[in-house]
Amino acid sequence: MARRVAADHYRRSSRHPAATDPADSNDVSDESTSTADDAATKRDDLDLMQSALTSLPLDQREILVLHRFQHLQHQEIAKLLNISTGAAKVRAHRALAALRDRFFQLSRRPSASA
Repeated sequence: MARRVAADHYRRSSRHPAATDPADSNDVSDESTSTADDAATKRDDLDLMQSALTSLPLDQREILVLHRFQHLQHQEIAKLLNISTGAAKVRAHRALAALRDRFFQLSRRPSASA
């Protein structure tokens, strides 16, 4: 059941990605073009990250959502998924590496691990 709740939460949040509003920035300067460019770049990166995350297999997305977005500890994830704590750590590490590789693949930038 916890898996379904986490998956439902992820699906709902992926349908309505958080908006980034340049007006939220405390930097009010004459460099509005630079700020607009930075905001556009940040939005593009968020879109790429969302695409990379949705392209991962469900088990990897599940681990990432639980660990990185819901801030669960490895022990809590292990109990939810009925796996050992060590397996939860390994799966979280591998899922994060897969997300990073997919993000760089989508952005056509060389991966940091390459």
